[in-house]
Amino acid sequence: MTSTVHAVPVARSADLVTTESGTDVLVYDQRTHHIHHLNPTTTAVWHACDGERSVAGITTVTGAPDELVRLALAQLADAELLAGPLAPAVLPAGQSRRRFLKRAAGAVAVPVLVSVTAPTAAQAASLCGRQCVLLASFCGESTDNCTTCVQFNPDPNYLFGRCEPA
Repeated sequence: MTSTVHAVPVARSADLVTTESGTDVLVYDQRTHHIHHLNPTTTAVWHACDGERSVAGITTVTGAPDELVRLALAQLADAELLAGPLAPAVLPAGQSRRRFLKRAAGAVAVPVLVSVTAPTAAQAASLCGRQCVLLASFCGESTDNCTTCVQFNPDPNYLFGRCEPA
């Protein structure tokens, strides 16, 4: 099965759980068990991907320069947070992302998307005390009845908890 290539970006919503943390957004992908941390620039670009706005439209709505919007779109596509692959014309042209980032190092609003892999249900089902993802609140099925994800760090922005008995 092939995916439709999109000339106009569309944000994916299926199988995603999102939560806001200040000006950033945390996205838990239930399909891949990845947690994505989007900074304000990437968040604004992702929210503007409504399937109707072109790159120019997203640039206008977000106030971010064209190159930053294209970089954010490339990161969102790599993280599979868009509904399908982007047309090559949408992606940054003529330079590598590394080269662009070096050139834009002084910019405050460089889009950043950081991803980590959450433990799968099979990994989390083993022992009490195992790390879990608070956003998903799921420890898996366990023979030792440790199925509740409990926050142990007082920082409300901390993503992980510990599996404890229900």
